[in-house]
Amino acid sequence: MEEKKLAMILGDETRLRILKIIYESGEVRGADLPRLLGKHRSTISRHLSILLKYSFIKREVRNGDFYYSLTDRGKAIVSTLIQTEFKPIIEVPIKKYSTKEVIKGSKVLKVVALAVSIALGAIGVAGLFVPAEVHAFSRIVWLIIWLSAAICTYYISKKLLRIFS
Repeated sequence: MEEKKLAMILGDETRLRILKIIYESGEVRGADLPRLLGKHRSTISRHLSILLKYSFIKREVRNGDFYYSLTDRGKAIVSTLIQTEFKPIIEVPIKKYSTKEVIKGSKVLKVVALAVSIALGAIGVAGLFVPAEVHAFSRIVWLIIWLSAAICTYYISKKLLRIFS
């Protein structure tokens, strides 16, 4: 089995607890698992189906009840897990990124800076067409102010992005 699948199966605490209970008991009645684990039976059923699918456990029907036990493969996996006290065998280091590193590789900030500049310019242009009794000179001043704000925002954001990258 590939490592990704194994990690997916054994990466869930409920599945690990199911395997441990079955290992310690030798065999467990399916109806007892929700009580033992404090989980809803549909949740337990979903986890059992995954463990069955990948041959970690086997199911036997007796007197209308399902009984679960470990397969040889399941026993080998659980005995290894018991030796490691159910802690990960392989620890993957997590790299922490600084804010500067995140911003450096981010195209989102460039898009946001451009969008803000465009929005400011659009406000200036929209001001030309607002139905209000305003002198034409006032509309032109309005446009110049908002377009200036858009241009300044664009250049300032470009400089800030250069600083961070």
